[in-house]
Amino acid sequence: MFRTTLFLLTTVAWLAESCRQRADTTNTEPVAAATATSRQPIDARAFLIVPGKRVGTITATSTEASLMARLGPAVVTHDTIYVAEGETTVGTTLFRGTPDQAEIIWKDTRTFSKPDAILLRPSHQKSGRSGKPSRWALENGLKIGSTLREVETINGRPFQLYGFGWDMGGLVGDWQGGVLQPKGQLSLLSVRFSIDSAPANDQKLAEQVMGDRPFASSNPVMQTLNPTVSQVMVRL
Repeated sequence: MFRTTLFLLTTVAWLAESCRQRADTTNTEPVAAATATSRQPIDARAFLIVPGKRVGTITATSTEASLMARLGPAVVTHDTIYVAEGETTVGTTLFRGTPDQAEIIWKDTRTFSKPDAILLRPSHQKSGRSGKPSRWALENGLKIGSTLREVETINGRPFQLYGFGWDMGGLVGDWQGGVLQPKGQLSLLSVRFSIDSAPANDQKLAEQVMGDRPFASSNPVMQTLNPTVSQVMVRL
């Protein structure tokens, strides 16, 4: 059974509706950041993902101001974030335009506090890290760029994901009781795969795993295409 289907199918609607509900109260100006006398250097743990607890330096008590004080304006940007289906919200982006780009959607958009979701969507707009992989990763090794076969190994068994070529294409819908299966009712980690980098001669093969229906990661076509993780969404 597609046990996390409800979460996945409502993720886009939930984010979009959150944007609509905040529209009348959103402050489009950034809250003044606290002045930091010194900023801590960015190390490897700054890119560690622990669903439900932290995404790098972002925790449940983080605010845009605290992140600005800790990381500085070169890293933190008060930003308009695309959510889905044409919806946007005012939030905060870290490492904008790089493979390490992380977009924060806040529950409180007056004080830009209480992280609601963190979207890890790599970008290559800036030349500084162009072509380099994202540094975001979980302790178990799952990261942006992980292949389907690698994630199967981490999960300890095959899983199910939606077919490609539509709004929810490539999203994992059920970890099938593996290591990555949510322990409670709420999934704190959403993973999306992409076949955008598949060779041109694999496009006809890719057509076999397109559409609004689940596919097993063990499907021979999925195994041949071996798509990679392109996006991760984390909730705290």
